[in-house]
Amino acid sequence: MVKLVDAFFQVHGRAPTMQEIDTMAALQKDKDKLRELKKRVEAGGQAKRKAYQRTSSMLRAPRNALMINRMLKRDVSLPDIAYFLDISDRGVSDLISDWRLPREEE
Repeated sequence: MVKLVDAFFQVHGRAPTMQEIDTMAALQKDKDKLRELKKRVEAGGQAKRKAYQRTSSMLRAPRNALMINRMLKRDVSLPDIAYFLDISDRGVSDLISDWRLPREEE
């Protein structure tokens, strides 16, 4: 039962309600329905992983990294970037190295 609750949390991102827990307890007793549900959950997880791989890595970047990338493409100096974004020079350098900037936005 604990594995079912953990799987539910992974799929839905929240804890199950009491009604959902009762449904899972009924599924626990019916092994055929449980196997069918596991197959559907695994198939859904594969589709999510493939969709995640297709998304641009720059879309997941923090807003400051996106702004630094745009400014570097326009040849803005590092001290100016730090001033405009109100972060330290070291913070700008760290974002540049962490996100390998500048690069093309996809």
